[in-house]
Amino acid sequence: MKAKIKIQLTHLFTVAKTFNIRDRLYAKRAQRQSRTRLARLMLALASSEAVHARRLLMYLRGKLVNSDAYLQAYLETKQAVLTVYQHLALAMRTEQKKSKAENFHQFTQVVRRQIQLLETYRNRRNRLDAALYVCQVCGFIQSAAAPLNCPVCNAIQSKFQKFE
Repeated sequence: MKAKIKIQLTHLFTVAKTFNIRDRLYAKRAQRQSRTRLARLMLALASSEAVHARRLLMYLRGKLVNSDAYLQAYLETKQAVLTVYQHLALAMRTEQKKSKAENFHQFTQVVRRQIQLLETYRNRRNRLDAALYVCQVCGFIQSAAAPLNCPVCNAIQSKFQKFE
């Protein structure tokens, strides 16, 4: 697939997923305000956007390669994403938007951990600890046991979801 087409498909997928999420949020708001017709319309629009996103993803996904090739491409993409998050954190700090700068700094920490886990998996011949715990606030992944508090966002232990 040509790079320009892939960029356009990626943009359209992002737009469809964004509208899907926003439509569902606005449907909930409309429901709370007793605007049932608007809520129904927003839910229908959300469903329609989900269909578009799913179909666009099929084009983007293309032919599935073997897992090792996918993990290598995933690792390379995460390294590029890390650089973008670092630049955004710096830009927000420069603009004195402290809370946004902190959010992008947290994203940076989470992506660093994702990269670390991918490299550990690859270097240890596909072995990781039995359980992984994902912070449902910031996305940080902890292996072996959930911490008392998230090292990135300080969320409490109960905010970690276990994956065995």
